[in-house]
Amino acid sequence: MRLPLAALLPLALALAACGDCDCHKKDPTTKASATTAETPTPPVPVAAALEAAEPQPPVVTQAWRGEGATLELSVWHMRCAGCEKKVEDALKALAGVKDVLATNADSKVVVTLADASGREALKPVIRETLTALDFRVLGD
Repeated sequence: MRLPLAALLPLALALAACGDCDCHKKDPTTKASATTAETPTPPVPVAAALEAAEPQPPVVTQAWRGEGATLELSVWHMRCAGCEKKVEDALKALAGVKDVLATNADSKVVVTLADASGREALKPVIRETLTALDFRVLGD
């Protein structure tokens, strides 16, 4: 079954937007299309809309997991591939970080360190970096 090209346009636009992601700051009350002839609804306060629309974070009992040169943590508010890229790029830029893999589907970030001895010193730096990007480390 082949879909018409017009049916794929919304998906293409959504994927293209992920590169410069700012999805976790968007107002969920904003309508996707202003061309629909719907009856206007009263605006919902942003905090109430976020609370109603946003899934709850997973329960995490330990913020920092992994052994040796591997740190695993749960990061909340990653919602798309653009968020994953933001997290990966920001953490890869830190001194002592060799590689990063972020997955929004399960809110996990795996950081590979250049040297396991820098593990404890990097934890607060990683937390500060993620907080500056409006992400939250879970489990603390």
